[in-house]
Amino acid sequence: MLGGSSALPDTLRQHYTEGERAVLFIVAGEVKRHGICDLPIDEIADRAGVGKTTVQNAMHEARRLGHVEITERPQRDAKNLPNVVKVTSSEWLAWIRRTVRSAAG
Repeated sequence: MLGGSSALPDTLRQHYTEGERAVLFIVAGEVKRHGICDLPIDEIADRAGVGKTTVQNAMHEARRLGHVEITERPQRDAKNLPNVVKVTSSEWLAWIRRTVRSAAG
């Protein structure tokens, strides 16, 4: 259901599967609320109703296409902190500001 939402402009939607669009809906909601998305992969997957691999695939493709910038946060001798996802596509950012409702979960 989320994958069919309007979290992405039509020009960007075509690059992603329905599951990946559901992931990006969650990311877009966090960006709208906080300016970035720093949710763990498991949390994004749960909210989007997809598996962790779909989240990873969506993030990889969005990074490859230049739609997002992902900052990894490794920790010495501990589990890494969640990545920070920042939307870099000006078209998508404008879309988020205008249309996306936050996906609080």
